[in-house]
Amino acid sequence: ETTRGWDATLKRYKQRYPDRRAMGTLNFSDLDIAILDRNVALVLGKWHLTRDDGDIGGGFSLVFQRIDGQWVIRHDHTSRLDRN
Repeated sequence: ETTRGWDATLKRYKQRYPDRRAMGTLNFSDLDIAILDRNVALVLGKWHLTRDDGDIGGGFSLVFQRIDGQWVIRHDHTSRLDRN
């Protein structure tokens, strides 16, 4: 499902993770960072969420852009890997 914009993303986050227990513990691994330009970077990696309701994980790609001296995420593609 595609979510666009800060407000929509925050609303979806609060619905999915209403409290600390639902949030679980998020870890990242296999990070690969490529500087594409002095103000743009691509980050690839894996994510793993440990939680009481069962662990989930997958992969992601992020495009960061430096705006006014701060690195911000301009694009996030996250996929969940279903394990059997």
